[in-house]
Amino acid sequence: MSERVVEIYQGTTLVATHVRCTQPGQWRTRLDDYPPDKAQYLMRTPAYCRQIAAKIGPATVHVVETLLSERPWTACAPSRAS
Repeated sequence: MSERVVEIYQGTTLVATHVRCTQPGQWRTRLDDYPPDKAQYLMRTPAYCRQIAAKIGPATVHVVETLLSERPWTACAPSRAS
């Protein structure tokens, strides 16, 4: 184990390693480390919501933009490093 690597264990079995983040609030993960339903949730970023709204139509884009503008997403969301 080093200062640059995080090791994840299940009991005594090493199940994953990740390079340690260098900035406060930053996190690293691989979506394949999650069950499929959890990975799908993590992919639903504001950009994803806008993309889906655009496929549905302008009224949906308006609603999504209104909802996203009412929440401080950039202030509370960790950055995702791969």
